[in-house]
Amino acid sequence: MRAILLGLLGFVLLPVMAGAAELRSEYTDLNFDQCTTISSDEVGGTSVCPGLRGYPVIVGEGDLRQSVSYGVQAMAEKAMNQGFSHFNHTGAKIEWLVDASDKDNLQPVATVLRWFIAGEDGNDKYQVLVVTQVKLGATCWIGVVDAQAVKDANAVARKLAEDKAGSFDCEKAAEIVQPFNVPDTPMPPEGEGLD
Repeated sequence: MRAILLGLLGFVLLPVMAGAAELRSEYTDLNFDQCTTISSDEVGGTSVCPGLRGYPVIVGEGDLRQSVSYGVQAMAEKAMNQGFSHFNHTGAKIEWLVDASDKDNLQPVATVLRWFIAGEDGNDKYQVLVVTQVKLGATCWIGVVDAQAVKDANAVARKLAEDKAGSFDCEKAAEIVQPFNVPDTPMPPEGEGLD
């Protein structure tokens, strides 16, 4: 009788487990030669770049500091106003975490992008993996991982995306995964603090 009940319970739970999102990683290059400048001034500019299957990537730069956002309303998303206070620039490869549960409608739910942060001398010294939720109206940083201090930093960043992407509340501050030995913490948009 017990075996029958356990079998029935498994049969009832199977559809719930099967509905969980299956995420897989895909990669694109962030090549500024393929980007189009949409605005510029004496201290920087904003460019639109091709992302995964044409998904827009917007890169803003001002005073040697970058910000990156994704999607059709990328300029209006919180991610466009998130960055670091020290001089910085992004890496050349974007890892997209894609919901692969529907093979006919592969949708990105998060990205992992390496940022290089300058030390006091202005040269690249630190590396941070920024995990960004990709969701219309809620594209924002989920968390940051010190790529030089955290063991298996890429796997930790992916796990953070798997656990939080799609349900992260952009009103909250991005998680700073410890240890975080970068003296520069993420800058929240004006009027907000870090948790």
